[in-house]
Amino acid sequence: MDQEIDIEKIWRGWKIVELIGTGSYGKVYKIIKEDFGHTYVSALKVMTIPTNQAEVVSVRNEGMDEKSVTSYFYSMVEDIVKECALMSKLQGNSNIVSYEDHAVVPHQDGIGWDIYIRMEYLTPLYERVNKSPLKQQDVVKLGIDLCRALETCGTYDIIHRDIKPENIFLSDLGHYKLGDFGIARQLERTSAGLTKTGTLTYMAPEIYLGREYNASVDLYSLGIVLYRFLNDARAPFLPPAPQPITVTERERATQRRFSGEPLPPPSIKNDALVKVVLKACAFDPKQRYHDAAEMRKDLEAVLSAYYAPEAISEDVKEKEQKTVEKPKEDSEKRHEGTKKLPREKQPNPDGTIVLLFPGQADGVSEQDKSAGKVKDAEKGALPEEQQEVPEQQEEGDKNSVTEERGRFKNRKVLAAFGSAAVVLLGFGFTLFSMNQKQEQQQKSLMVHMTAAEQIAAQYKPPKITEVKTPNLVGLTKEEAEAALEEAGLFPKEGKSKYSDKVQAGIVIFQKPKKNRMVPEGTEIKYVISLGAKQVKIPLVNGLLLEEAQGNLEAAGLKFSWEEVFDEDVDAGIVISQSLEAGSMAEPGTEVHLVVSKGPKPQEEEKPSSRPNRQETYVPEVPVQPEPSVPEIPVQEPEPPAQEPEAPPEPDFNWME
Repeated sequence: MDQEIDIEKIWRGWKIVELIGTGSYGKVYKIIKEDFGHTYVSALKVMTIPTNQAEVVSVRNEGMDEKSVTSYFYSMVEDIVKECALMSKLQGNSNIVSYEDHAVVPHQDGIGWDIYIRMEYLTPLYERVNKSPLKQQDVVKLGIDLCRALETCGTYDIIHRDIKPENIFLSDLGHYKLGDFGIARQLERTSAGLTKTGTLTYMAPEIYLGREYNASVDLYSLGIVLYRFLNDARAPFLPPAPQPITVTERERATQRRFSGEPLPPPSIKNDALVKVVLKACAFDPKQRYHDAAEMRKDLEAVLSAYYAPEAISEDVKEKEQKTVEKPKEDSEKRHEGTKKLPREKQPNPDGTIVLLFPGQADGVSEQDKSAGKVKDAEKGALPEEQQEVPEQQEEGDKNSVTEERGRFKNRKVLAAFGSAAVVLLGFGFTLFSMNQKQEQQQKSLMVHMTAAEQIAAQYKPPKITEVKTPNLVGLTKEEAEAALEEAGLFPKEGKSKYSDKVQAGIVIFQKPKKNRMVPEGTEIKYVISLGAKQVKIPLVNGLLLEEAQGNLEAAGLKFSWEEVFDEDVDAGIVISQSLEAGSMAEPGTEVHLVVSKGPKPQEEEKPSSRPNRQETYVPEVPVQPEPSVPEIPVQEPEPPAQEPEAPPEPDFNWME
């Protein structure tokens, strides 16, 4: 074919060097141009619309005339040209294949166009992988570069929808680049390219199931690409390497992935990277990354971890050196700080700060001083006159008592009264001193308490109000929460559970149960019913009828089927199913299947309506004469009698 292409007629100076790739989309060539001693290298993609004459015949058989067939294929050419214009907008991005030029040449004989697209010459990803497998760091770098490409696509609201290793390339500078923005997909719209073989491995479930989708389908496909390179080139649910892979195992792996079964983690031992990949490949689009930038940041964090140990070890050494000197400095600072604290804020040995009451700047109360509870160090700080006063007072009291006893020695009555008075005074003084001592102990205890302890000692718990729990069973969520709010209680929704007896959305359990006395503000847990337990509808389209029946029975579902002729699907293959795959249904629900009977057989030519006298013998049957019936003359009905005409009016008056 490279001999048939005369690229000089399209771009002067360019020559084809070699064929570097081929596929359903066409062929890719390496082309060069020499100018003033410099050699320029590019890649040339050549496509033909339609790819063969069989496609024209197939479209014609759908009842289109020649003009409609031409318009049908020409619309595909227009779409590819639009893709080229789109690629021109993305020029200059280091992670997207650079577009250079394109040309459309119509065929001279019949319907058809040749499309030539010149673009940046790069190394295909698989060519690089075949030389040496990608390391984990390389896979992470690939993911980061493609996330940057998808960020640029998001700027123009572009969804690629066909991310796979075949569309990833590597530049000489080590940048991974994304190419083929929808050109191959346009070719899939032809009658020969309606199957999705080759892209199912990386396709997002919502695209395959025909649901609405957004840009997260590209993140899903990128996640599957990373998954394969981190799992010994095996897609999810395939047997681990080096076990062989059969066609049946590949089909079942695809069915399991599209049915919503959680993906097993890839074989690598890197929890952070596995977490990123599985999040990107989540079945539910809401559980995937919000955009490519979010995924890129997580991949960059994973990549930085590969080089972090050396930096961490240096930081640890510096921290260890600092911690050796820090205790000494801290102790000195702590000692200096203690010296500078005023007396009323000196810390206790246990580390607490003594909060003193007014008039206690010394650290003790006046009552403690009078009771003789001042420490020796504090006594030494007082004047000597104040220290001797209590002793002099005691000696004076003793002398006065001795003189009184000697003076009234012979007066027994006065002595009796005096002794009684002394006893009473002593008893009263004892009671007074005991009460005073108790108060002093309490105040002294408060002095050495922390602020929190003082508040706790003075705190009086409020009176607890108890309320009765309402009955929540049988109520909806809104009704249950309203009842709890009215009772002064807080709702707490537990994990919903299936129930064969209670319909979905109704409370089936509460804790504590109804009519229990609990403190006001208590949290009441309730559980909402999910209704009867449902099963997930498996995907059986494309399976043999026997396999489809087995999958439906395993899911607890019933089935029925009908057979129809189909030109494109082999006999015995399921064409469609009545319930959408991935949806939920109650056990025992019937799923109706439509199964192909294969192509409709051609009808045999009907025999000619003209009898062949030589081949067909028809015996003559004697015809018996019919009995003669006398003819009865039929009298024709007489015409109705005409009314007599009125006599003409006379010309004269008889009365005259």
